[in-house]
Amino acid sequence: MSWQVHAAILQQGHLVQDCGNSNSVTTNVIPTPDVNDQPDILMCNMTLVSPLPFTSNVVIPSCQNTSITYSWTNSNPAIGLPASGTGNIPAFTATNPGTATITVIPSITLGGVTCTGAPISFIIFIHAPAQLV
Repeated sequence: MSWQVHAAILQQGHLVQDCGNSNSVTTNVIPTPDVNDQPDILMCNMTLVSPLPFTSNVVIPSCQNTSITYSWTNSNPAIGLPASGTGNIPAFTATNPGTATITVIPSITLGGVTCTGAPISFIIFIHAPAQLV
């Protein structure tokens, strides 16, 4: 992407009126990160939940030497998943019946500036084993 930018230049508090000179400035524009939706997950108690990778539609040039970071929270650590983390959700064993709302927030940091995108949420449902009556 490129934009043409016009700016008034101040030199020691005085406006420079020399329109005949030009200069080039290179800047980085940080895109707003996103995270693709995750479907809700339905698992049985005491089963292994596979790792949950997060992806984005935002492309960051490799020359920027940065990437999207995903921070997530879990409303119910009793299901066997920690209360929060960074990156993809690791595999875990579902340990208790219940539901947990997972909220994921994408962010990009470049040159000490962080841009945060809109969060997504999905639910992990852990079902109790069938009971004979």
